[in-house]
Formats: sequence, C-alpha cells, structure tokens
Amino acid sequence: MNKILLLIFCFLGLAQQMHAQRTPYRRHQHEWSKPFPTPPAIDPIFEKEDVVILSEKTDWTIHPYTLKTIITKKVLLQYLTPKGIEQFSQFNLPESVDPAWDQHINELNREVRPQKLRYFDPEVLYFAARIKKANGRVYKAKVEDVIDTKTETYNRQTTNLYDFNFKIKRLEVGDIVEVEYQVYLPVVEYWSNDSNFTLAEEVYKQTGAYNWLRLFFHSNIAKQESIYNFEYPSNELYIFFFENEATPHDTIYNRQKRFSTTIFQWHWKNLAACTDETHSRLYQDLPHFIYYQHNRQYGIWNDYEVEKFIPYKWSFYARPFYGYQDENLPYFLQKISKKEKALDRFFLQQKKLALQQDSLGLLQQMHHHMATEFRYQNDDPFYKGEDNQLERIPDFLKLKTLREISRFSIYQSLLARLGTDFFLVNIADNRIAHIQEQNCHPLLANHQLYAVRIKDKIHFVLPKSSRHGLFLDELPFYMENTTAYLIKQTLKNRFEPDNVLFWKTRKTTEKDNQRKTIINAQVNIEKNTISLEITTHLSGQFSTILRPYHLEAEPDPLISPIYYKRLEDFPSINLIGKKQIDYETNFPFETKVKSSYIAANLIQQEDSLRYLDLNDLFHYCLPQNLNPSKRDLPFYPDFLFQDHGQYTFTFDQKIDLSSNPQKSFQVLNEVGQYIVELQQLNDYTLEIHIQLSLSKEAIPPSQIQALQSLHEATQQLVKLYF
Repeated sequence: MNKILLLIFCFLGLAQQMHAQRTPYRRHQHEWSKPFPTPPAIDPIFEKEDVVILSEKTDWTIHPYTLKTIITKKVLLQYLTPKGIEQFSQFNLPESVDPAWDQHINELNREVRPQKLRYFDPEVLYFAARIKKANGRVYKAKVEDVIDTKTETYNRQTTNLYDFNFKIKRLEVGDIVEVEYQVYLPVVEYWSNDSNFTLAEEVYKQTGAYNWLRLFFHSNIAKQESIYNFEYPSNELYIFFFENEATPHDTIYNRQKRFSTTIFQWHWKNLAACTDETHSRLYQDLPHFIYYQHNRQYGIWNDYEVEKFIPYKWSFYARPFYGYQDENLPYFLQKISKKEKALDRFFLQQKKLALQQDSLGLLQQMHHHMATEFRYQNDDPFYKGEDNQLERIPDFLKLKTLREISRFSIYQSLLARLGTDFFLVNIADNRIAHIQEQNCHPLLANHQLYAVRIKDKIHFVLPKSSRHGLFLDELPFYMENTTAYLIKQTLKNRFEPDNVLFWKTRKTTEKDNQRKTIINAQVNIEKNTISLEITTHLSGQFSTILRPYHLEAEPDPLISPIYYKRLEDFPSINLIGKKQIDYETNFPFETKVKSSYIAANLIQQEDSLRYLDLNDLFHYCLPQNLNPSKRDLPFYPDFLFQDHGQYTFTFDQKIDLSSNPQKSFQVLNEVGQYIVELQQLNDYTLEIHIQLSLSKEAIPPSQIQALQSLHEATQQLVKLYF
C-alpha cells in the first residue's frame, strides 16, 4: 500500500511540475513603468468601433544563437461598447500573425505540419494588465487564465496544442487597459514524412518560428498606432518578401561584442479592423511580409564553394519532389511484386475499356473509373499510429477501394504507365495565398494533385477524397484562376529546362457556372401536402460542388455549407424513390438531376390569410449578414454565377394572389441582378420565374451595399399568399 501511495504522490508531483512548466506567468511579478501612459484621443474614423488599440508595440526577436523566438507586446486599448467588452476582453495567446492561414484547415494534408504558432509548443512567460477608470484611478486588473489543450496527429505523431486564454474581468465601457505579455516559441522537433511510409523509417526534423512565416500587421481590432520590430541575427541569412507596400520604414543594425542583429521597424497609423471580414483576401490587399531562413548551400557556385548566395528558385525547392524516368521503369523486383502485377492488370483492364487508345483516352478512362466506381476509405487509424500495416494495394484494387494513404502512390504508378510527361502539382487555395512564378515563397494553404502533358496541353488530375471524385480538368473554385506549380515526374536529369512549369488554371464566368431549377408542384390544401417533380440543370462550379453531393458524397469541408442544401435536407420534405442523375465528363461538366419529393406542412395561416412557406423551396447561394458600414476590404465571391428558377404550383382549389404585396420586382445593380416574375396562369395554377446572377469578381467596400441589396431582395418572396 505504501508503494502505491508513493507512486500516486510521485505522479501528482510530476503532473504539478509539468503544469507549472506551462504556467510560468503565474509566478511572474510584473513591474510596470510609471506613470500610466497618457492615452491619445480616439481618431474620428474609429469612434464607432467597439474597441480601439490606442497604441501598440510588438518586438519579434529571433535569438542569435538558439534561434528560439520571443514575442513581446505592449498594448494600450480602450473599450467603447458592451459588445467590445464581450468580444475582446479575452486575449488568446499566441496571438495570430496570419489570420487567413490560421483559419485554414485542410484535413487531407496530413503529411504537412502547418507552420502556425500554436504548433511550435508556445509558452507564455508573463501576462499582466492594469485598468484606468473614467475617474482617472488605475487598478491592477483581475485576470482569469485558462489553458485549452487539443490533441492532433500529424505524421503519425500525436501533438498537444496549447492555447492560453487570459480574460480581463470587471471591465466597464470607457475603460482604458494596458496589457503587456511575452510569448516564448522554442525550436521543436517533429516526425517527418520525407521517406516512403512503407519503409517505416523515423525521420525527424526541426522547425520553429525562426524557419519561415508570413506576418500581417492588421488584426480584427482597429489600431491607431502600431510599432512593429522584427529582429533577427545578422550572421543568419534570411530572405524577405515585402508585399503590398510593407517595406520596412526603418532598418537598424544592432552590433554587440559577441553578435549583431538586424531590426526591421514599421510605424503604422490607423490600421483598420478587417482581418475577420468574410470573403476577403488578406494577401492581396493588406501589407505583410514573408521570410525564410536560407541554408547557405544554394547560390552561384565555383568549383569549390558558393560564390554568391541567392534566394531559392522553384527548381531548387522542387528537388526532393522530382521524379525520374528510371524510377518509373518496372525493375526486376517490381515486375514480380504483387503491387506491380495488380497495377498492371488494372491498367490493362482500363485500356480495353477506353474509347480511344491514345494517352488522353486512357487517362480519361482510368480517372473516371476511379472517381465514380471506387469507394473512398479514410485512413485515420494509420495517421494516429493505430494501423501500421502496408498499403495492400492489390487487395484494395480488387475491392474497388481507394485508400487515403494510397491516393498518390496509385496515381503515380498509373500515370507512369501512360508513357507521357506528368507532373506533381501544387496549388495554393486562392482565398488564402498564391504562388508567384517570379518569387519562390514557402507554400501556404497548399493542395497537391497531378497534371499530365499531352500534345502541349496540361490536364489536371485531382485524386478523389470522398465517395465521388471530380473529373479530368475539374477543379473546385478555390483552385481556379490561380497559378499552379508543376514538378516534372519524368525527368532524365534535374537540369532539364522544363523540370518546373507554371500554369494558370481555368477562370470561369457566370455563363459557365449556371443552375436552372424547374419545379412542378401539386398542392393539396386540405392535406397540407405538396408533391414536387424537380429537374435541376447544373454546370461549372454548381456541378463541381453539387453533383457529388447529390450522389451522396460528403461535402467538401473547405466549401461553405451554404451551397450544400438539397430539398431532402429539410425535415418537412422527403425524397421519393431514387434520383436520376446524368452528367457530362467534359467542361462545363453539365449535370441533370431529376427527383420527386413530398412536402408537408408548408401551408401556414397568418390571421385570415393562408400562405405557402417558400423558405425550404428557394435556395440562394449569396452571403448573409454583411455589414457594409464596417467593410474595409474588397469582397471576393467564391465564383460568378447565374441561378434560374421556374416554379409551377397547381392547387386543388381556386386561388387568389391579390394579397401578395408584389407580383414582380427586380434589383439591378453593379454587382448582379435579382428578378422575380409571379404570374397566375388560371384559377388553380401560378408560375414564378426567378433570375439571380453575380457578375463582379472583386466588390469594393463602396459596393458591398449592392451585394447586401441582392440578398435582401431574395428575402422578399418567402410567403406566397393564395
């Protein structure tokens, strides 16, 4: 018993010690500079804000020897409304330096460890706050701290993510709060997926905030004044890219006896609160900078050494991902392996089924078969380290199953058998980042796929990640109209002139992206039921998004749920029988969906008037809850589109439409149009025609009200009085 008690006490002591290591700020005795700083007057442009940062100083310091990073911040802010206190009295550390990237989650990129501050095992060294009340008295703030712990698995290594939350209590409108804190970001070691996972090799890498990062100066709080210092060791070679007029306002060289550092300094005035604005593209419109640490092994060489260091080129970055012709040849051992035999059989089967026996015909047949006939298996157990078995490709090919861990290995092998050039492709999510051909940046929000070159034309192949995949050259809108970075997989040597290519992906218009919905409805007033026969025509992005969903695939988690609404998703509407779905496999991927439904309880009573509730029958893909008065950045629609509806309702009793306030109306403005025509055909039948279109790619803040007007117009016809 004594031994058990001793073990328990040891365990509790160890737990307390580990917890104390995460909370050094609780032991910190903060010394404030005196007196309390004199707050500046609030600029008139920020008078309607909920909270304003009056002044801010940030010191981002990379240690000269260890490369560990310290972020020190001093903030003076004033709370102007109860909403400001409710939303911004809690400080979440480490604070986001790249809001767009922090919000982006791509569950498929499991092999990539996201370069986000919370992944660097951060530690808060101190957090202190004091409050100046309206009467001029200064008080030490009461701060409540909570550590949120989340467990995630990347590269089969489980990681605990720590978010430090500090909530300032007992705030009142008008309070001026001074906050000082310091966050420590160590150099961390993680398991890498550089080797083929089937070899079960443990390869470790080091990374940290010293390595590479993208930093923005704006946040979701308005800043009247912001001083930003970025300090790094001068003996380290860093490459910087300053975007959207983010060139440092000053550069300071700090020379010490044992080391020297370089300090970039920015002094900003009146930074708007805008990083949380929906459908914005921060990388296009806000000043920011990107840096990475150079390895000093790349540049212009003489016979013995690097004569001149230069920024990385894309060809250098691509080296680990090159594929060579020799690697694609079936070696002797590969010929007799079960995997190669199974892939050979599958390739020959698809070759027999191909309508055309050229490379393009074979590619279309193979990819279409995988996209439509194979089921998809999520491999969470593998990435969590619970399943260490090999891919077992022969077995899963027989089962017509594409495993998550085999998405790329199968496609790599099959594309190699085509006998034509193919490429590994990187595309950045165009909402978060972009790839610049002239500058080799670290990749952000990256998606991987393949491309095949046939007769000087590039065809994109996206391995499926749900039950129904996309067709050849079909990409979701967040991969459209952006630069793709292609790494050749059929090289003879890495010095070939086209080992790296850049290709602009397709740009679609509102004429490409169309949806037309035709509904014929039989309304039984006495039973309060409606029988619906529906034909939906989809093309472009409407087809790309909704075709797999109608075929029972899971929604794309990177696409807003606003698009994923079928009638059967509403509780009052039931699907009858099975849908008939026909589609074309070439652009614009036209799809026709025919279905039947029965709806109940859509007829409601309002005083002495009956009306038909149309909320569940009309589905619009327009953003909601826009606030034009507080918009500072352009609004970028997911894609341009035309949405048409033709609805015919036949009632079992005579109807009268005179109680409807409007029978026809339209909104035409600089961003699109919404047109409604309501017509009674006879005593029992009415018809509604609807046209909605969005036709402007980037909507400036001055025109956000026009977009809001379109949305408000769609809410005018939600009750049909009869």
